Amino acid sequence: MPLTPSEALVAELCRKSFLILWSEPNPIARPGKELCDLLVVCDPHVVIISVKEVALKNTANPENNWKRWHKKAIEESSKQIYGAERWIRSANRVMRSDGTPGLVLPDQGRVCIHRVAVALGGRGAVPYEQGDFGKGFVHVLDDTSLRVVLRELDTISDIVEYLSAKEMLLQRTGVVMEGQEEDLLALYLQAGRKFSDEVDMLVIGEDLWREITKKPEWKARKEADRESYVWDGLIETLTELNDPTLGG
Repeated sequence: MPLTPSEALVAELCRKSFLILWSEPNPIARPGKELCDLLVVCDPHVVIISVKEVALKNTANPENNWKRWHKKAIEESSKQIYGAERWIRSANRVMRSDGTPGLVLPDQGRVCIHRVAVALGGRGAVPYEQGDFGKGFVHVLDDTSLRVVLRELDTISDIVEYLSAKEMLLQRTGVVMEGQEEDLLALYLQAGRKFSDEVDMLVIGEDLWREITKKPEWKARKEADRESYVWDGLIETLTELNDPTLGG
């Protein structure tokens, strides 16, 4: 099954971030039944990613426009994620979109699920609500925040630690988001890759990310990371040579 442009974006970003060995675009539970748009597995962690690309209507009623967009872009993604999670919690592996055996799933007794909805098409005009939509916390990202998060947290350990920390923060602390996801990420990085558990209320400003990226130590770290990206590329190439079906 060919990927849509939005699905291809997510798959490519996750290939670069998690390496090809741990990501599966468009996995299926059975022929004709797609689980989600992208699955990342690194025992015991499973990241379920659903992508919805919905154009925001431009009518005279902005509030209704936002509600319709939220329903299609976020609520429907959440339903797909919850459905995929139900199936994953009763299975031991998934299949690739072509029907061949795919990623092996962690043992049910220790699997740790992370839910990510990628909502595209909002044009920055609507707030990105994230939280528990009925059956577990769902992280909601747009294309910009997705790129930033996966670029800065470029190993599976980094990303699941951030998702876990953010979920705990938003569930225990009142957070006012004046900025974007990348500003929340900046706070996390500045605090040593953690969020403080000693506050009851946080206001996330809109300049945090811009400020951290101007710092000399941040630029120095990005330069030092270049060598690791070369090794990542070599690992992906060797993986594809050993299993050509991973090459897409």
